[in-house]
Amino acid sequence: MKIKFSGSKAALILGITVLASGVSGQDHANSTTGFLMIHGALTYIARKKQNLGGSRKWLILEIYSLIFLFWVGIMPVIAGVLYKINWYILHPLPLIVIIWSLIAYFWLLYKGDQVKKSKED
Repeated sequence: MKIKFSGSKAALILGITVLASGVSGQDHANSTTGFLMIHGALTYIARKKQNLGGSRKWLILEIYSLIFLFWVGIMPVIAGVLYKINWYILHPLPLIVIIWSLIAYFWLLYKGDQVKKSKED
């Protein structure tokens, strides 16, 4: 059975196009959202490859992408506390992408552990 990555590849392509629209326009929330979509898709692909017994490079990519997601997710919160600006109210889309990416990642992490346990039994 061949494992398909069509959903994460679609998210990767969509992230690239959203990033391009944010860079070419004046809306910086689109460029942030594009970066988040790209890193969310890369995190998901890396976790899926790790569940299939992938090499060490996928683990490094997974760790890097997770750090990026958490950093970009917490950065506006810290800025909001320091400068009294609630950035997520002005631009909620990056927050939605972060939450969705982390839910998909942790679901796959949980599902992968269940698959490993069932193979051991």
